[in-house]
Amino acid sequence: MPAPRWTYTEANAAKWRHLFDELIDGSMALEVPLEGNGKSLCSLRIRITDALKWLADRFRSGDPTMEPYARLKGRLRYKAADSALHLQVRQPHAFRAIPHLDPALHARLISALQRPDLKPQTRAKIEKILKPNESHPAGRHHPTCQPVSAPIRSSSETQCESR
Repeated sequence: MPAPRWTYTEANAAKWRHLFDELIDGSMALEVPLEGNGKSLCSLRIRITDALKWLADRFRSGDPTMEPYARLKGRLRYKAADSALHLQVRQPHAFRAIPHLDPALHARLISALQRPDLKPQTRAKIEKILKPNESHPAGRHHPTCQPVSAPIRSSSETQCESR
């Protein structure tokens, strides 16, 4: 296995850490001039990516304070300009609510759940359709989602505010 590049070091990470902190604190894009930072845009990008990789790898090694750098690593995008490197933070996709069920179909499914002769597999399928949000991992829902209080729907369904 080849030795890591000299740019994959604590000293290089310390040089660029202030830049990553700015991006973590909310800056969406920054420009790093080539002058004084490297011989080419390619070498500048390697220095910056290796510094971020070094910081992110500290999180994987068990240092919980380095988690923001690990998250930033997957979201950072690089664009070359004439004499600078543009760093942009890619935002996660916005949640878009999709209408789930027609009210008439919803009422029929609720009615079907009342039948005592319903097979357990069929009951499980209907419950999964009626309560799709319960199968998602915690923390994956949009923060504006609120329970719906409509009489025809079950209390576990959600409706999101439009943006």
